[in-house]
Amino acid sequence: MELGLVLTLCGLGAAFWLPAIIIGLISHGKKKNCTMNTVGLVIRINSKSSGDGSLSFYPVYE
Repeated sequence: MELGLVLTLCGLGAAFWLPAIIIGLISHGKKKNCTMNTVGLVIRINSKSSGDGSLSFYPVYE
């Protein structure tokens, strides 16, 4: 391969990987772990129709 093509491809690779690594390092410290568990009791299933005629269902918890 030509040296210019190799440098171009390496530059493009670095242009995509470096921001991803930086964003990953920044967001790594912001993760929160949930320690609380809960139990929900579903008392009924409601339905909702939308404007396009589709019907969706969602649970109602106690």
